[in-house]
Amino acid sequence: MKALVALVFVLVTSWCGVAAAAPIKIWHAYRGEEERALLESLAEAPQKDVVVLAIPYDAFSAKLASAIPFGEGPDLFVDSHERIGEYARRGFVAPVGDALEQGAYVEVALTAVSHDGELFAVPLSLKSLALYVNDDLVDTVPPDLEGIVELVPTLPAGVYAFAYEAQNTYAHAPILHAFGGRMLDDRDGFGFVGPEAERSLTFVADLLDAGAVPRDADGALVTNLFRAGKAAFAMSGPWLAADLGDSIRYHVEPLPRLRATGQPLRPMLTVESIMFSPGGAARPEVRALARHLAGASAAELRMRLGRAVSARRDVDASGDPVMRAFAEQAATAVPMPSSPAMRSTWEPAHKALRKVLRGEADPSTALAEAQRRFDEIRRPPPPPASPTPALVLVGIALLFGAWALVRRVRTPAFRKSVRRSLPAWAPSRRAGSPIRRSGPSWRW
Repeated sequence: MKALVALVFVLVTSWCGVAAAAPIKIWHAYRGEEERALLESLAEAPQKDVVVLAIPYDAFSAKLASAIPFGEGPDLFVDSHERIGEYARRGFVAPVGDALEQGAYVEVALTAVSHDGELFAVPLSLKSLALYVNDDLVDTVPPDLEGIVELVPTLPAGVYAFAYEAQNTYAHAPILHAFGGRMLDDRDGFGFVGPEAERSLTFVADLLDAGAVPRDADGALVTNLFRAGKAAFAMSGPWLAADLGDSIRYHVEPLPRLRATGQPLRPMLTVESIMFSPGGAARPEVRALARHLAGASAAELRMRLGRAVSARRDVDASGDPVMRAFAEQAATAVPMPSSPAMRSTWEPAHKALRKVLRGEADPSTALAEAQRRFDEIRRPPPPPASPTPALVLVGIALLFGAWALVRRVRTPAFRKSVRRSLPAWAPSRRAGSPIRRSGPSWRW
């Protein structure tokens, strides 16, 4: 008995040792300097047995969905806060517990990573759009967007007044918010409808018609236009600063107000955060690593290398004018809703925005169609079909079969055939006599 107890103790101890030695797995979608900042932070961490995997952003959520439910996913991963609602619904994330340093983060970041009253992520950095100003083309920055548009006649030929991705809903959001609109309503319904949304679309269509804004600009075109001196102003995120380098004299400011409403352009705020899989959240060493990656030293490294505004209160961005401007903008930005419904708004809103700006539909018609698309996406699946009709049909078929059998049994021909077959079931006259086949029938 003692030997058995000792053997069990050795096996349990060995298993615990193997479990404790399991490496910490981290997934992220960083590239370039942001990835470099992450790797340098990990090199300074006390936890050395770490496996890092970079995954393309477009495939990130699908990869998590195919791995975490089977215990093959990461212990922690870096992702945008707006996916928290969907991840929590599907059981991909767990509350952060003691991984979050109390009192260290700005309020807007904590609001963003909260879901159903719990904190599901540790904030790292704040990302939003802001206003880039070409100092070689502009002496004085107008106080409102309409004032920027009015600069068109004073600019050199071929220069846009305001470059941004007009046909992208994320880039349209600051103008939508300035008109009093929103993407989701209080009940997680489609909010991109109504007079405010329609006015925002009409306003942007007028900007395109006036030639103040490039019509089919994507992120790459906005970068190229501003870097080449072909745009006096640009609305973009901190990633644009990383692409500009010293090629142009510029500065960054918070977005201006809208003269038509008197309200500021408030961009959407994305909070890049550390999240835990359920298995990772249960490991103290994983939570300790998250505290290190979200600490002040790592935040300063991300700001210096990756040009990322920290979500921490104790990291000062005043020494970097670009980071200071983005920090000021983040304070007034609108945190992107983390509701699972938010992901269903993008495609219908994109299509409506493009239809209006390409002259294919008026704002009212395009937005009504977008709402129908959203409702179709969000409509719950139909309830399982009742088995009752199938059971009734089977019962009817059985009754019909029984009735047909009774009819056959009652026919004279059937009774006659039964009487002829009775001798075949009679007992043998001589025990042990073999059965012989002779002709068409059996004989004893």
